[in-house]
Formats: sequence, structure tokens, C-alpha cells
Amino acid sequence: MTTTTPLPCARASLDVGEPIYGTAPKSTRYWLLVEYSAQWAPKILDSPQLKAEDRAWLAAVDAQPGTRVQFIRKPGETDRQRVFMVDSAGVNPTAWSFDSLSSLLSSEPAAVLVDPSVYGGTRLDHPLFLVCTHGKRDICCARLGPSVFRAVARDHADWTWQTSHLGGHRFAATMLCLPHGLSFGRVDEVSARHVAFGYHSGRLAELGCYRGRACDPRPAQAAEYFLRDDLGCYSVGRLRLDSCTHDSDDRWYVTISDRATALLHELVIVEDVSEDLAPPSCGASVEPVSRYVLESHRRLT
Repeated sequence: MTTTTPLPCARASLDVGEPIYGTAPKSTRYWLLVEYSAQWAPKILDSPQLKAEDRAWLAAVDAQPGTRVQFIRKPGETDRQRVFMVDSAGVNPTAWSFDSLSSLLSSEPAAVLVDPSVYGGTRLDHPLFLVCTHGKRDICCARLGPSVFRAVARDHADWTWQTSHLGGHRFAATMLCLPHGLSFGRVDEVSARHVAFGYHSGRLAELGCYRGRACDPRPAQAAEYFLRDDLGCYSVGRLRLDSCTHDSDDRWYVTISDRATALLHELVIVEDVSEDLAPPSCGASVEPVSRYVLESHRRLT
């Protein structure tokens, strides 16, 4: 009897033509990045060597609305536990660094997120690049992430980190650009370097790998992709999400301002669930693949 080995989830997603836009982590405004060189469990807060007091505080942070905790590391560096806190919303997002996690444990998580400067944070004047290499969560990230990390780190060694699960293993290798929270997938060594160089200069490179801005809802992420593609717009800060509303017919009405032209665009987005099947992660059962579709686009002003 012949048995068929399931395809890796990243390959299966490609084979059914699953679009990548509108798949970034959704409505995630705040990011807490914690340097942690010990073993990462599939769910990072279950990591066996994580101190109980650290776990409790990080869980409280992770429970805040619109907040995500990530572990980060650099191979060969084990003596420090740097922490970064990012507010990715708006036109001027910010990132802050702290020398250690222990200095934050006595603070209220919500207060630290709102104003890191009060708690000794130093504002960063450079981007951060995260590449998922979280093999305990999904083998595709372990298989495809490390070479991408090394490629980006060759150009931006101090700014580039391996990170835990970013969501969407089937889009590996996945990458996040902070502080704007721009999410990319299916990047290789060449395209990831383009993404990093572009972002550092204020441009969104490799639109075909762009998953969306993580602080936005997913229908709005898809709308941004469609508008950028239509306008040929690649400036990171040019477009601003004004609203995203949902009606009873399962349509999303997304309004986006073009800051360069002062025009307001309305895009109507619908979700189409296809007959194509693919697993959301390696080893998982196959599920119907959904796609966001642009139904209409008009200028309001």
C-alpha cells in the first residue's frame, strides 16, 4: 500500500494559489519583544526555563487588547535580556528599548504600553527586522526562516532578530518590519533584503510579499494592498486607514486617505471561501482557503 506524505503547509498554500495579502496578525498595535536565548516552547510562555514571575508579567501584557508578546534572539548571544516595546499605530509609530525585563516587572502592563518613557525606555531611531525561525511551532519556519534571517542580518546586524511565531506559518518565511508593523511572507534571501532596504528608506518593497499592516483589521489590510497596487504607491507613510465597517451582507467598507493627494478612497471588500483546501500549519487538517476580493473602489473626494 502506498502512502502519501503531506506537503509542508507553505508548499500546500502556494499550490492552491492562496493570496498573501490580508493575512498579517490582525489589529495588533503593541508589540513587546523580549530577548530570550533559552529553548522556546511551541507557545512561548510555556517555555520551561522561563521564570514564574517573568511568565506572569508577560501573560498580563499579552492579555492587553491589541498586544502581542514575542521572544527574540541572536545566535550566540546569551548574556543579555534586552526588551523592546513598540506602538505601531498611526503615521509616526514608536519603538523603545529597555536594558532588562526585570526593570519592568513592578509596573502595570497597560501603563508601560501607553508611555514607555516613564519607565526608563530609550526611544529608538532605527527600524527592527524580525524573521520567524520558531521551529517548535511549525517546521516550515525552521526550514525557511534561518537563511532569510542571516541574509537580512548581513546588512543590518544590530537591527535584525530571530523571533517566535508571527502567525501564518504557511506563508514562511515570514518577516516583520517595526515600528510600523508591516508584515511580509514568502520572502527569500533576496526579497527579504529588498524589504529591509526599502523599509529603512521609507518605501514598501516587494508588494507581492506584503501581508499587511498588523495594527489594521484584515479586510483593511487587503484594501491597502489593492489600493497600493492600483495607485503604484510604495511610500510607507502615504496611506492612512480612516475607517473599516462591516454590513449585514458581509461586506467591509474601507476608507483610506492618500496623504500625498488629499484624496479619500472607499474600497468595498468581500471574503470568498473557495473550494480549495490547504492546511493552516504542518500536520493540521486541511481547511477551505478564503480570499479577500475587491468588489469596488471609488474616490470620495
